[in-house]
Amino acid sequence: MEIMPNGSYLLVRPYAENPFQAITQTDSGIIIPTYDGAFKNPDTGEEDKMYNISMQADVLEVGPLVKYVRPGDVVYYREACQVPVPFFKQNLHVVAENQVHVIINENIKKRFEEIKNGEQ
Repeated sequence: MEIMPNGSYLLVRPYAENPFQAITQTDSGIIIPTYDGAFKNPDTGEEDKMYNISMQADVLEVGPLVKYVRPGDVVYYREACQVPVPFFKQNLHVVAENQVHVIINENIKKRFEEIKNGEQ
């Protein structure tokens, strides 16, 4: 059985947490935890937590109208733009290509230039 997104949609598998989050390690080997979004709210004076609306995911498949994104890319997109796809409990989601903010892979600039020049 196969699964493919239609139109300009991407089939993605979101990461549980940002794989590109910076990790700080001291010279003695102590790992300092990454920022968890906690801050002191200036309005209430209480401890609050910032909500990250950016998601990161591996692109598994792309629809026939997708222009810039390719399978194997990692993308950043707004969490509210994803739609879950219940398919054998594989944690799949569909995201429209125009909701993708960032694409990560090798030779992205070259790919975009080739698309711009009609070489692809």
